[in-house]
Amino acid sequence: MSSLEHLVDLTETLIRIRSTHAQPEQILLARNLAANYFDSTSLLIEPHIYGGIPSLTITKHTKTPKVFLCGHLDVVDGEDEQFIPRRDGARLYGRGALDMKSGNAVLMALMKDLADTSHDVGLMLTGDEEIGGMHGTKVLLEQGYRPQVAIIPDGGLAIHRLVEKEKGVIWIRLEAQGAAAHGSRPWEGINAIDRLMDALQKIKTLFADPHTNHPTDHWVSTINIGHIEGGHSVNKVPSSASATCDIRYTEHANPNLLLEDMKKVLPEHVTLDVRFFEPMTHVDIQHPLIKPFFDVISAHSRTPEVSHGHGSSDGRFFSAHHIPVLISQPDGANHHAKDEWVNIPSIKEYYDVLRAYLDKVAL
Repeated sequence: MSSLEHLVDLTETLIRIRSTHAQPEQILLARNLAANYFDSTSLLIEPHIYGGIPSLTITKHTKTPKVFLCGHLDVVDGEDEQFIPRRDGARLYGRGALDMKSGNAVLMALMKDLADTSHDVGLMLTGDEEIGGMHGTKVLLEQGYRPQVAIIPDGGLAIHRLVEKEKGVIWIRLEAQGAAAHGSRPWEGINAIDRLMDALQKIKTLFADPHTNHPTDHWVSTINIGHIEGGHSVNKVPSSASATCDIRYTEHANPNLLLEDMKKVLPEHVTLDVRFFEPMTHVDIQHPLIKPFFDVISAHSRTPEVSHGHGSSDGRFFSAHHIPVLISQPDGANHHAKDEWVNIPSIKEYYDVLRAYLDKVAL
């Protein structure tokens, strides 16, 4: 059984690898480090690359274990110092401390510790969850890696908080066309940025204002304008401009109708292109492979909670195949933020919870 110090050391080793999509060789390095971790075991170590994305499966020579432990090795980018793990009291700070290198450490240690037991379990580590997962988990499922239940330490912000559903995702790109002119003579041109801003303001009216008109749980559809481009010179009327937007929708919205409504409010000379369209994740918390998790949580002196995820995870790919997913994680906060942290004792507690759960369902 892995110790707390081993789990924290492994987490810190993973944090030091800057496995961002700006440095794909570092994602490969993380994948190879994970593979080497199992060198001395009897497990089947299978590296994969699909669409240039490295992934890894560790199994007991079957693609269909009862339980797959599923993690992602990639992280969003950050400042240099965020890739130097730092302990402060009970907290471990660093990029990926919560999302999700502490979770990866737990999954890796569990799989290694169970290598020679009768537990029917496998491990899946992918390299592209942060950019959609289309060449990682999605492809591995299509290749026949299918469990009866998946464990994904990528949501909930606490061990005892099980994610019941996650919002669906739509990424759109708006492109506006105008007519160029000298910046001192704007009447001779048509400003594409003005057209783009007009379109964005009209689209935003289809969503509740997150600061003034949201319910307390924020369980409504949202839009974020994530990136804008336009113009090449301060003294030129721009002839083109574009924006990309991140839309998250709930079960109360019809995503196809939402897209139609957005297209209806677009001004002339502005087009909308859908770049990414993914469904919600739904978990039946009464499923016979989900309910034992609540019993284990209670046995560890915690009160189980059910939560809703505003973000998305690779859980949706399992949901699409009617495979239930257990989404929770070690205690922590501020994933994707500068001061991301994980509670150090909770890393071992999460290991113990998952081990107890596997003893119940995977033997």
